[in-house]
Amino acid sequence: MNIKELMQELSACNGASNVSKIRKNVVKLDMVKDSSKEFFIKLRDLGFEHCSLITAIDNQPEFELVYHFTSVNRSVSVGSTDMSVMVEVHVFLDRDAPTIESISDLWGGANWHER
Repeated sequence: MNIKELMQELSACNGASNVSKIRKNVVKLDMVKDSSKEFFIKLRDLGFEHCSLITAIDNQPEFELVYHFTSVNRSVSVGSTDMSVMVEVHVFLDRDAPTIESISDLWGGANWHER
């Protein structure tokens, strides 16, 4: 699957919007909170085996969660070099209820980021 096909696959997911390629090997998208767990399961099943970052941004009046997922086994050709693919996911949370389901059951290392 090339980056364009990956973007099409992610665009078809429930709750995904603003899917774009921000670098030759990086796809960025927004995801609604209520569909996020289902989407994260899909990412894991697509072979994104590493969650390298979870952070939060206070955008008043909402919070923005940013997740970075990498697939070492999935790569795209950039010139003569193969590069791993990364997906950057943004989830927006209401300030009055800033909670979201954990993903540490999908990526054990996410436990550290979620603390």
